[in-house]
Amino acid sequence: MSSMCAMRHLPIVLCLAACATPGPSGDTDDTVEAVRFRQLIVKGALDLMHGGGAWHDCLFLPQAHVVVQVVWEWSPPGWGRLPRVYAYRGAIEPPADDAARRELAAQPPPETVRIPRDLADRFVELARIEEERRAAGFELGARCVTSRLVGDEASVKPRGWEREAK
Repeated sequence: MSSMCAMRHLPIVLCLAACATPGPSGDTDDTVEAVRFRQLIVKGALDLMHGGGAWHDCLFLPQAHVVVQVVWEWSPPGWGRLPRVYAYRGAIEPPADDAARRELAAQPPPETVRIPRDLADRFVELARIEEERRAAGFELGARCVTSRLVGDEASVKPRGWEREAK
């Protein structure tokens, strides 16, 4: 990554560093309590079944029941990998499989941190938007199928089905 590109993304990195820094004890009007914890993030069921995934620092906002993940994703050519935030309503949950649960024991324990209130509000708003986007996707999917526009499940054919049908 070029130094110019790195400078362009410095505010993002500083913001992430600030939200992960423990603040003073006690409530203040401009911060909220969060729990920083380690979570195994996988890219799908196959990734999980084959031992893939990576441990990430995540945040849990207990007052809003919102989990915040920062993952690094490839961006447009020349930009390299950039941090992307995912936020959803949830809780701190142990991993689903035995191997990951054993690995969790080696991870640092959860810790209470304080994050800027405006950042926490943005995380909660992102979780709300994601819930709305997901619900709209299911609603529109059902409408497409019931109106017989597209999406009839019987019309979905796996790759190579023509060869198998002969």
